[in-house]
Amino acid sequence: MEQATLHIAELVTGIVLLMVLAAITTMISKKLDKLPLTIALVFVGIAIAAAGEQLPGFSMLSEFELTPELVLFVFIPTLIFESAFNLDARQVGRNIWPILTLAVPGLLLSTLIIGGIMAWFTPFDLMVALLLGAILSATDPVAVIAIFKQLGVPERLTILVEGESLFNDATSLVLATILLGILTAGSFTGAVVLDGLMDFIVVFAGGTIVGWVLAVCVGYTLGRIES
Repeated sequence: MEQATLHIAELVTGIVLLMVLAAITTMISKKLDKLPLTIALVFVGIAIAAAGEQLPGFSMLSEFELTPELVLFVFIPTLIFESAFNLDARQVGRNIWPILTLAVPGLLLSTLIIGGIMAWFTPFDLMVALLLGAILSATDPVAVIAIFKQLGVPERLTILVEGESLFNDATSLVLATILLGILTAGSFTGAVVLDGLMDFIVVFAGGTIVGWVLAVCVGYTLGRIES
């Protein structure tokens, strides 16, 4: 029991130290205009990973295992929430069709281009190359947005890039599921495509509906608390 308590204390200490380092890195990045925050955080993370076991408070973090479930259910929702929280919903509504064009047909085109290049220049099979293309096409624009803010690009361009990143995850996830199903089945069947389309409807439309309902409930609750 005592050992478990010590482990928890070390883990909490490590997380707090990470947050402090992230805050310090953010302040330094703001003073150095040519150093994007995301790049600075990457360098700090590499340094901690290299010397983590020797640094007091970081020994427990060296045993941390990054699993696909943790990325899918913790980190990605956090990133999407941060992007959506800072977006102007009215601007997204005005530009919804260009955003959806980039998020669905645009991602499909990107997948075909990346998959075609990988299949042509590497020994990967076409389906494997397309699966890799579907995974790589859903990028997070954190570094791009940071550069946009430094350069002072038009607000509409920033809205398009950030808005597209909110919707392309659903397209990428469903497309990767379809391609993985084809690879598993060993053939291209209508059932696999139909299942993929149903997944797309559930993920895309269902996520939008659930998000809207939760937003209304949270907004109502906060309004009652403030009043």
